Amino acid sequence: MCTYRSRAGFEARFGRTRADDGRFAVEAWLARHGERLVARFDANAYVTLTRAMDTHDLGRGRGPIEDVLLGIAAPALVLSIDTDALYPPVEQETLAACLPRAELARLTSPTATTPS
Repeated sequence: MCTYRSRAGFEARFGRTRADDGRFAVEAWLARHGERLVARFDANAYVTLTRAMDTHDLGRGRGPIEDVLLGIAAPALVLSIDTDALYPPVEQETLAACLPRAELARLTSPTATTPS
C-alpha cells in the first residue's frame, strides 16, 4: 500500500485520528487491507510475482531497452500519476518517449478521499 500511496494522501485521508480500537485510523486501515491480501493471495505466489516484476528486463537478450521499445508498433497509453513511488513520473515520461506510438497522460492524485 505504501508504494502507491503518498504521505500527503495518508495525512489528508486519516490525519492523526484514531480508530474505535485505539489504534491510529491509518494503522487499522492498513491492517484490514493486509488481512484481505493474505486471504486472497498465497504468500509464496505473491513473493514469486513480486520477484518476477522486480527482475524482469525487457532488454535481456534483445539489446538496449530503448531500442526494444522503439520496435513496438502497437499504440500505447502511458499513464503517470504524480505521487506514484513505484512507477515515478520521470520513468513514465521516459517510457512514453521511447515508444513510437505512445500517448502520455498525467494524473494528479487527489490528496483527500474517503476511507474505505
